[in-house]
Amino acid sequence: MRWATGLACLAAIGMVCGYEAHRTATAQTAQNAPLSFVRLAATDTIMVNGSVQGCGGGNRYRLEYALVPSPRITVYKDGGTTQENWNQPLPRVGVVTLTPAQVERLDNRLHYCRGKHNVGSTTHEEITVTAFHAGKATGVESYTDSTGSIDKLDDADPRDIAAIPERERSFADPRPVLSLYRLFEIAEQSGERNMTLPYKDIPREKTRMYELAEEQIRYAALEKQADAMLRTLPGFAKVNEVFTMSSIPMSDYIGQEEVFAAALSARSTRTVDKVDIYLPVKNSKPATDWNAVLPTISRVEARAKSLPWIAAWKGELADRHVNIGIHGGDVLQEREPQYDVYPAWKHAGLRGLPTYKMLLRWSDYSFVTVYVGDEDNRALLTNTNCQKKERGVWFSSLELHYSPTQTVPEYYIIAPDGSRTRNTRTDYRTPRWFAAQKSRPSP
Repeated sequence: MRWATGLACLAAIGMVCGYEAHRTATAQTAQNAPLSFVRLAATDTIMVNGSVQGCGGGNRYRLEYALVPSPRITVYKDGGTTQENWNQPLPRVGVVTLTPAQVERLDNRLHYCRGKHNVGSTTHEEITVTAFHAGKATGVESYTDSTGSIDKLDDADPRDIAAIPERERSFADPRPVLSLYRLFEIAEQSGERNMTLPYKDIPREKTRMYELAEEQIRYAALEKQADAMLRTLPGFAKVNEVFTMSSIPMSDYIGQEEVFAAALSARSTRTVDKVDIYLPVKNSKPATDWNAVLPTISRVEARAKSLPWIAAWKGELADRHVNIGIHGGDVLQEREPQYDVYPAWKHAGLRGLPTYKMLLRWSDYSFVTVYVGDEDNRALLTNTNCQKKERGVWFSSLELHYSPTQTVPEYYIIAPDGSRTRNTRTDYRTPRWFAAQKSRPSP
């Protein structure tokens, strides 16, 4: 698993989640074209009104952009907004001039706000951009941005943006943007010195994108070392006959434990075709090898093949996968299965204990969670996270998130032929005799 870099609240905490920027835009120019600082006529102006609210508070600002006598922004900003001063006039801070390249980065901020990005934040910003000609509004665009990720692009060097693999980017079509934080900083200096000052780019080595690019370079070096180490472990030749492997460096796993992690993808058609491997670390090396992993993969594969409904769902479709996790030599379970899974298993009347946790995945990251044991041919379906409904796939339309702390926990029992029974636990307390049982070791 890739580690995430935390950001300060007002600098916006980026998360790879299901959030995206939401915006509404109405362009009222004669050509109905998007507003642009670069294409602005010499006699026209643009005004940007923004308000930011986050876990650290809020503030308001106004930017007045004009081309005469040279490209410049007059900044108005409060020092921190409260409910009492929200509607008060904004004080003038200072004036900052821009080069043509910096004006282009202003346009890039609008480009970012118009896009969709797979990130989210506790910071919420509302922006209204208005173009004027002879004192009359000629175009308006409004955005609501909750991505908290644009600061990563502040004065970014294109070389650093290119260093981030596309799969690692949390935003679409990244372009360097003019930094508002930097703009405000220079505007304050302008006001203190009572003179117009030029915008000075953030030094490359101090930009967020440079930090991310350097982190990516370090990460790639560690990944290469980890990959080489995992490929020399006993048993890898047999694994390599069936799966391709991509590895990542040592990282924290479930809070405290350091592991080597790898992702296996089947070379040819098989039921279990995705396997996430976590090998505990001892003295900076894996504490186990592939010979401990192979029997577990074979055992889960045989168990999955014994359930016709899984094979029927998966078929030959390239976007459907059966994914399991293996920690050391054991199938990965919940951290506390005796509380999270076992009560539903027992309530359902299933024999034995749930031995295998399988994720039935789609390529769009949708999945359902299924538990199977060795003593019962039925399966327990406890969670769903599906992006879309698929005809003929009944569980793709479910919204199921089993938790024993719910007032009425819900789950499904699936027979080998695919028939199912919906059930609920009205008594969600964990039975004493069951909670006393020792669960399987889990990380």
